[in-house]
Formats: sequence, structure tokens, C-alpha cells
Amino acid sequence: MHDVTNALRMRRLALALVVAMVAALTATAVSLMPASGNSLPKPSEVEVEVVTSGMKVTWEAPDTSNANLPGQLLSYKVERQEGLSGDWADFIKDTKSTTTALIDTTGGTSGRFEAGIAYFYRVSAIYDDGNDGTRTSDPSHHGVRVAPSYPMPTDLEREDSTEGTELEWVPPDLSDPDLASVPTKTGYALTVNGSSGSTFTLAATASTYTHSSGDFKDSYEIITLYGVWESREARFAQGTPPPVPAPTNLDGSAKAQGLEITWDAPDTSSIDLDIDIVGYEILRRRAKPAFETIQSNTNSTSTTHLDNLTEANGYFIAGQAYTYQVRAIYRDDDYYEYRSDPSESSTVWVPNYLKPDDFSSEISGGDIELDWDAPTISWNANRSGLDGYKLTIVTPDNSSTTVSFDTSNTSYTYEPDDTGIYVFQIVATYGVFSSRIEVEVVSIGGS
Repeated sequence: MHDVTNALRMRRLALALVVAMVAALTATAVSLMPASGNSLPKPSEVEVEVVTSGMKVTWEAPDTSNANLPGQLLSYKVERQEGLSGDWADFIKDTKSTTTALIDTTGGTSGRFEAGIAYFYRVSAIYDDGNDGTRTSDPSHHGVRVAPSYPMPTDLEREDSTEGTELEWVPPDLSDPDLASVPTKTGYALTVNGSSGSTFTLAATASTYTHSSGDFKDSYEIITLYGVWESREARFAQGTPPPVPAPTNLDGSAKAQGLEITWDAPDTSSIDLDIDIVGYEILRRRAKPAFETIQSNTNSTSTTHLDNLTEANGYFIAGQAYTYQVRAIYRDDDYYEYRSDPSESSTVWVPNYLKPDDFSSEISGGDIELDWDAPTISWNANRSGLDGYKLTIVTPDNSSTTVSFDTSNTSYTYEPDDTGIYVFQIVATYGVFSSRIEVEVVSIGGS
């Protein structure tokens, strides 16, 4: 029995010794493992500086004094991001050096550092992994610099003709001593039809350029080049479309439904453009000195237009005069729109539609009794018939209400709420037309 007990004790002691040895070996293995990628020391203090040849990037080497490294520091990876919304991309995957500075002379993806755009840089450290390979740390915090804008061309002018578009500008004046640090001007970049169009690189001595295939529809932008740097974009003014014929023989008259104008279509036989008339713009003026557009585009080649766009009260008032002009609207195969100058003016008078007769008032039992007679009408079919009346009531506190009546009503009883002066204005209505106003003033309470 004693021998069995001793045997069990020896087995337990041997097992405990094995467990202790395994734990020790495991701990040793863990301590010998290199630091993970996320814990590898990374560079710091990344700074970006503008120099003549590009963006100079500098950084501090990683602090490896207390790190358990897999091997020695070999080199760096540098990433770049263009603009706030850009993506990080490898600028240099491996510098093949432990030098902590470089100059980006690539000028970004466009070949230049674009004026006003921010350029971000960050750096990762590359280490020997101790097994014929490498391991890379996480990237540093970024450094950033906004690309400067150097002097622009000025006094941009253009002239469009059948031979193309001639552009002219004044080169930037770099004689100011304050501009001594500006890089040497190396040329110009001229873009046609915006950033998505063709771009031409011009010599530094250029101050004109003829775009032989250009016309007034083309837009142009130009920048000055300073090596990998540039000025901001200068835009040439929009070209002026060639003149196109206007409508002629504008005339007008009042119809039952409104004021009608007619005109002759323009004579297009002498136009050196492949364009077609697609509509007309209608302009109108009454009391104001300037014409206002009441129909931007009729979308029709019809040379007749009925104006039923009445005044704020909903009517054309008898005796008023409306003056009209018309522009022709053309369009070419590129859907570019041309508008002619306005035609000669023509004035249309609103007919003298008759007012209610004998508009009168009487105070009875505190109420105001209003009466009128229907106008006596005798005219031709071009006049709209009487369809009712509108009565506007202005109270002593200067508030107003409007009451409508059909042709069967020629009287109205009004119950005043206060003493003072009441003003009653009545018109006869004829479709979109109205008569002039008849006015009756009534005093309540001796005021």
C-alpha cells in the first residue's frame, strides 16, 4: 500500500513538472515573437512645405528604443491624398532608404499641383521581418499643404468669326519684387468647353491663340503654368451669338377673349446659320417704363398670340393701353438657342366697356342700400358680353372686401359695423375685361 501511494505522488510530481515546462516554453515563444503590424513603431511629425520643384515632405523616424522589433528599419512607404474627398493612394511604395525627406515633383494626378487644392501625405515604416521579408507599420498622422495660386493672365478678350475664335490676354506681371520667389513661368494651359474638353499647352511667350474650329458657343479657361505649379483659372467672357432676324409688322386688337397680337415671321433667307424658328417670346408693357416677358417661349411657329394674362384684379380695365414686342427664338442642331432683337412695338387699347349706370346709395334703418342700373350695351361680336359686377367695400379702418354679383343683381344691402367713411367701388365685368370704376362714398354716424 505504501508503494502504491509513493507511485501516485511521483506521477503527480512528473505531471506538474511537464505542465510547468510547457508554460515556460510557451511564455518564451511569446516573448520571442515580433511585434504585430499595428504595434510596430511608426513615423511621426509629418510636415509638408512648398518648394520650387514641388511639395517637400519630411518626417521623424520612428522611436524604436523600447520596441521589440522583428528586424531593422529598412525604408518607408509614402501615401498621398488629393483634396478633401480624395482617396489615399501609394505615392512611393518603398523609398529604399531610411532618409526622412523627399520632394513630390509629380504634380498630382493631373501633372500639376492644382491651385487651392489640399495635398495630404502620410508615412509608414518598413522593417526587416527577420525571415527574408518585410513588415510595415501603420501610417503616421498626415501632414497637409494647400497648393498656392500664382499670378493669373489678365484682360482676357475674344473675337468670334467664321474663321474661328481668336483669344488674347495679358501675361502675368512678375516684375514686382514681392514675386521674386515665384517659380519660373513655363507656359499656359488653355481648356476648351470646360474641364471636360480639350486642353492645349502654349508657350510661355504666348499672349494670343486662334482656335480655328471654335465659335461663340465655345467656352475657354486659361491658367499660367509655373513648372508643377499653376495660377487659378481665368475665364474668357461668353461669346456673342450672331444677330438673327426679328419678326416684323406687329399689330394687335382686342378680341372677346383677350388682347390679340399678330406679326410676320422673320425673313431667314439671308441667315448663314443652320437654324430653325421654334417659337416666340412675348413682351408687354403698360404703366411701367420697361417691357416684361409674359411668355418666355410660345413653343410654336404660329404668328398669332392671345394675351389673357390680366392684371392683379383679374381683368383688363377699360381704356388702358398695352404695348407689345415679340422676339423670334431659333435653335440649331446642337439645341443651342438664339433670340432675335425685339420687333417694333405695337399698342393695343382695351375697349371702353361700359360702367354700371346711376350708382347710388341710401341709408335705411342703419343699413346702406346700394343700387345701380345695368349698362346699355350695343356692339359687335368682338366684344365680350356683360357677365356680372364686382363691388369692393373699403371700411373706415381701411380694410377691404370684394363681393361678386351676376347680371340679375342691381342692388346690395350693406350692414356697417362702425361709424365713419365707407367707400364703395363697382365695375361691370365682361369676361377678362372690366369697366372703369364707379365710386360711391357714404358717411355713417355723422363723420
